[in-house]
Amino acid sequence: MTFDDPFDAFDQPDSKVNQHLNYLRQARPWVFVAACITSILAATGLLFCVGFGLNTLVQLTEGRHRMAIESSVQTMILFVLSGLVGVLAMRMFQMANALTGLRPSTQNRAALRAFLKQNRNFWQLFGATTAIFALLNCGGFLLNVAEW
Repeated sequence: MTFDDPFDAFDQPDSKVNQHLNYLRQARPWVFVAACITSILAATGLLFCVGFGLNTLVQLTEGRHRMAIESSVQTMILFVLSGLVGVLAMRMFQMANALTGLRPSTQNRAALRAFLKQNRNFWQLFGATTAIFALLNCGGFLLNVAEW
């Protein structure tokens, strides 16, 4: 059976494509759990930012300005990274929500397009975040080597 529009196969009740939709729907709980864990990690990072910020204030009051500057830079980097992780969690929640709309034997085109769009957006952000983490790790390594 051939279709003019590739999405036509999703509307057939006994289509093997609907089995694939079921596989996608079964991934939803795992995407949701990963989103919850990622949200907790982002919130934990933000809490550490508060602690590091207080540590910076203590160092300033004790006159250790160089350490205060280093601590404030680390706090800002952690804040940005925690924000990126939070956005990743939000994208995963959106992807899990899009997976909810996939149902076999119904008009799945809009739900499938929504999921594919959320999936693309998540992986684009994930790739950019991974590149940022890699650059920061390399930069931190080079700074530590330079201090030796």
